[in-house]
Amino acid sequence: MPKIVENAQRLYRLCQFLEPNFDLSRIIIKIPSTWEGLQACRKLKSLGVKTLATTLFSLEQAVLAAEAGCIYISPFLNELKATFDPSYHDPKPIFDIIVEAQRYYEQHSCSTRVKACAAVNVEQILKLAGVHAFTAPGDQLRELSTMEESVVKVAQRSLFSKEMASEHTNGYTNGDLTNGNTNGVANGPTSGTMEKLSFIDDEAKFRLAFARADEGRAQLKTAQALNLFGEYQVKAEALMRDNDMTKIG
Repeated sequence: MPKIVENAQRLYRLCQFLEPNFDLSRIIIKIPSTWEGLQACRKLKSLGVKTLATTLFSLEQAVLAAEAGCIYISPFLNELKATFDPSYHDPKPIFDIIVEAQRYYEQHSCSTRVKACAAVNVEQILKLAGVHAFTAPGDQLRELSTMEESVVKVAQRSLFSKEMASEHTNGYTNGDLTNGNTNGVANGPTSGTMEKLSFIDDEAKFRLAFARADEGRAQLKTAQALNLFGEYQVKAEALMRDNDMTKIG
């Protein structure tokens, strides 16, 4: 955990060195959603450093991220592997976790926001229309820019139907927007009051809950994503060494 805090502070110092007048409040450091990573986020918040909890696949991680004071969480809709290997498909994207995390934050007045990512196509993005924010690659953004569907049509495809209905009624009834679905979320998790949870001061409780989340898949997906990111970092460092890029400038 101390190494994560140290590295985040180092990035802040680098920005100050490169551009002394840069507004550091614009910087948000991505931190893995492990116990150690999220405890580092807690420490960084006390130091005035903003963080985003990434590689997140469970509600348990989302709860701890909010308690740690993260500005955003970045839940991966699909396993990371599915975003760059066209032959691989995640059999269980976490649509329900993304909807539940946002509802949990809103019900319990958490300041953390949901910034979903890792959709493999535009249809998946549309199913999450209404999420606080979304990270999407250029090809998906270009495809979205050509669409001319009305808010009503988009809402009918969204798992956030109830939330979109409250913002965009414009003469339509909630039934119009949810396509007759009265539980508030079309083809998704049912709405209702969610229990307030806490893990911030109980490592054993978090680790047990996280290990059980989605029958163990959340922990596995998180580990897979961290391993893949680690492999790419090693490759990037090797590329810089091989091309002597450290001497550029």
